[in-house]
Amino acid sequence: AAYERGFPAPDALWLDTEHTLLPGGHFIVMRKSPGDLGGDFFGAAAQVAPELSDALAAIAARLHTLEPLLELGDLASFIKPELWSLSRGEAARLYIAGWRDYYLAEAHTPSPALLAIYGWLLENVPNRPQPASLVHGDVGFNNFLFENGQLTAVLDWEFAHVGDPAEELGYIAVTTGASLDWSRFMAGYVAAGGDPVDAATLHFFKVWAYARNASASNILWTRFADGLIGDLKVSILPYHHYPHFIRGAAQLIAQGPATED
Repeated sequence: AAYERGFPAPDALWLDTEHTLLPGGHFIVMRKSPGDLGGDFFGAAAQVAPELSDALAAIAARLHTLEPLLELGDLASFIKPELWSLSRGEAARLYIAGWRDYYLAEAHTPSPALLAIYGWLLENVPNRPQPASLVHGDVGFNNFLFENGQLTAVLDWEFAHVGDPAEELGYIAVTTGASLDWSRFMAGYVAAGGDPVDAATLHFFKVWAYARNASASNILWTRFADGLIGDLKVSILPYHHYPHFIRGAAQLIAQGPATED
């Protein structure tokens, strides 16, 4: 749907839910997008050039100003017709509470620290009255393809949902680290049609970026420990990624938005 609106997403050709000729689960066939990954979750592979910062800002603003994708119908828990009429604050609260409930319902490793972070989040959701919009949910250099210095595709839409676009900005701020000129990025984002975001709101969604990834990594490594998945690289999650996510969220909460750059 985003591709058909002109957004640089992969061109999905068809979804196979019957796969009578190929065993296994459901799958999507897409055209191959050109380019190479620009980095991983922890940042870009190199300092982001000013012109690329401008391109990222324009793409984020274009995504967040898309008209509601009502053609998607009742697609998933957080993409439903009724969600498009919610305020950004209402949509964000539903999404965060839904992730907390999902974490608790799935096989997981108990974590008082993570639940404490969820408590802080649900007590401090920014009350943003503007209409909710489409959020990619995992914008970072691990999901960007580049060719000749130009962004060619935004990948991996499994976290897409109706929410507050400031969530995207908080996630970008976390995943890009020091590789992006944030002032220039935000100036470009607003110039391209995106709404400005105050320091407290950005701070909140940076905490959420860490918390959501902590939740996902906790569930994944627990599934690995229980023998439900066999991907060996998941074994590093409780020793490297999860502590990083928890520390990041805890440090931001302790610092507060007043210390943000």
